[in-house]
Amino acid sequence: MSDELKRRLQALEEELARVDYLDESEQAMLQEVGDDIRRALGQDAPDSDLLGRARLALNTFEVRHPALTDAVNRVAVLLAEMGL
Repeated sequence: MSDELKRRLQALEEELARVDYLDESEQAMLQEVGDDIRRALGQDAPDSDLLGRARLALNTFEVRHPALTDAVNRVAVLLAEMGL
C-alpha cells in the first residue's frame, strides 16, 4: 500500500471518528467500501466496481457530512490514480 493511500485512509478514519451520527445504511456503506478497499489492495486484479461504490458513498454523504465526503473523495481520487 502506498504511503499516500495510507495517509488518506488514516485521514478518512479520523474524519469518521468526528462524525456525530451515521444511520445504519450509512454505516454499512462505509464498512463495505472500506472492506472493498482493503481487499483490492491485496489483489493483483482489483474489483473493477470499487471506484463506483466509493463514488456512491460520496453522493450519499455529500449533503449531511461534507467533511466526510471530502475524505472519501480524496481516497477515491487516489484509487482512480492507482487504477483500482
